[in-house]
Amino acid sequence: MARLWRITSAEFLVFFSVWLVFNFNGLIDGAIIGRNGIPSWLILISAIWVVLYFNARRLVRFDRYSVLFFIFFVLCLPAFVSFYNFYSFSVLSILICIMISAGLKRQWTLSLSQKQLFFSVGIVIAFLSLVMFFYFTIIDRPRFGVDLIRPGYGYAIDRGVLLRLVGFADDPNFYVLGMIFPLLLGMSEKLKYRKIGIFIIVLSMILTFSRSGLVAVVAGLFVFYCKRIDIKHFVVALVFVGAAFGGIAVFDTLMGELKTSDNVTVERSFLSGMMSRNNLLSLALREEEIKLFGNGIGRAKEVIGIHSHNSYFDYIFDAGIIPFVFLLLIMAVSVYEAFKRPTLVSAYTISIMVGAAALSISYQPMLLLMVMISGRYRSELSSSPSELVG
Repeated sequence: MARLWRITSAEFLVFFSVWLVFNFNGLIDGAIIGRNGIPSWLILISAIWVVLYFNARRLVRFDRYSVLFFIFFVLCLPAFVSFYNFYSFSVLSILICIMISAGLKRQWTLSLSQKQLFFSVGIVIAFLSLVMFFYFTIIDRPRFGVDLIRPGYGYAIDRGVLLRLVGFADDPNFYVLGMIFPLLLGMSEKLKYRKIGIFIIVLSMILTFSRSGLVAVVAGLFVFYCKRIDIKHFVVALVFVGAAFGGIAVFDTLMGELKTSDNVTVERSFLSGMMSRNNLLSLALREEEIKLFGNGIGRAKEVIGIHSHNSYFDYIFDAGIIPFVFLLLIMAVSVYEAFKRPTLVSAYTISIMVGAAALSISYQPMLLLMVMISGRYRSELSSSPSELVG
């Protein structure tokens, strides 16, 4: 029992729970709760705060991020009171995340057993995701151009043509962001099943065909290894990164040949991805202009009809210019500390920041809470890539 409690310490409970729900949000929100119900992440962070409260974590330990995010929350209040819909109350997640973070210890770290648990669960999720993906690819293949509704798990269909792995995360980009942390663990620690685990995780990430995910992976690995890697391994890493982006260029050419019965072409280039998101943002800007204190929390989704797929646009359009500029200040502090003192959690936080530019996770704890947690995580001595060969 004592060993179990060490694994489920308060800090680990928060980090692991948020990561786990982020990986399973498609299954929970899509298939169990329903997409119009209360989001699973809002239920989760509320439950976590209650657990911490009754676990004698009432004494708050405010740090710079707690204070900065509280100011940010206050700056978002004018937008919150100016427009009401069900999604508007998600801004309260900022306050809940502050209370959770303030109840955590400073200078905490993950133990080896906790890292192994993270990595092992990541392998299981990746393996099950591959099984589901191959099942829907080979046995129960969706009808292209017809089965467009995402079940919340197993697969997503891009333009009615391209089948993409999503695991239990509802969105391919969500899935990649979830798998980045186990990948970082596998590449930095001598864990059990490391080689086969990395292979399974990387294969599942490739089958998402996520462009923003690739950029997020590169960003996280760069931050983590920028002060650990020697010139030889740095050159090797550059070659692999170049090959990855080259592979995407080739893949984009091949996907351009796939068409639906309506002659709709699947574009998978970085440029096409940016253009499709810019079209969504332009649609919102035709209805409302960007204001100092925003158009109201949830207004972008209301105007566009779907998520904007850009968390930072959500902040500047919904909350306003002033809150957005303050958020950039918080992000800048986090990025500076990540490069100054790179850790597993800070590197993962940078990946999430990058990935948020292609996802509407603006008020979810995956973005907010990771920034706060990374500021409290103690730097550990991690192995270099050369020590992990063999």
